[in-house]
Amino acid sequence: MTDIMEYYREHKATEIAFNLLKGEQNNWKHASPQDRSVILNSVYQAIRRISRQQSTHYISVDAEYNLTQFGKRPTADHYINPRIMVQVIIELQPEILKNFDSFVEEFISKVCKTVDVTSEQNNSIKYTTKNGQPQFTELTLNRYDSFGWSHRSGKYDPIWKVEFPLKHTIPPLLTEFEMNHLIEK
Repeated sequence: MTDIMEYYREHKATEIAFNLLKGEQNNWKHASPQDRSVILNSVYQAIRRISRQQSTHYISVDAEYNLTQFGKRPTADHYINPRIMVQVIIELQPEILKNFDSFVEEFISKVCKTVDVTSEQNNSIKYTTKNGQPQFTELTLNRYDSFGWSHRSGKYDPIWKVEFPLKHTIPPLLTEFEMNHLIEK
């Protein structure tokens, strides 16, 4: 873990994301939906550069079936959504932006992790926005449960899970934020 944390700290995109958010946090409350979108997309692009697809080695049952039966590559999904976590930090945990190491540990290290899903599953778990505010029909805490999961550790010896096995890594503040923006299906 130390090597990856050092990698995150030294990556120029981490510094860019940190400085962008630190500089924009005071403007966020009054920013237009378009300006917020620019900030969110800029940070997301930085995350994609940093991430180097830090796979958790969890794969949904459907994605594994498509891979083994048809050779169809799965989609790497950041199960802790970087764009949403930006909003969580700015609105609920701005103190993270006072310290670069805290930013790396509390934000970068969480949002860079991925799970493998089908492209259809990836599209089914997206959130919507209205007037620049995110809207969720389901919490991240529960969103991935219906997929069924397998863990690949280099050899084909899957460990099957029905419930999403990474629930314990989902930040409580993310759940709080999503509950504040929850809508009916």
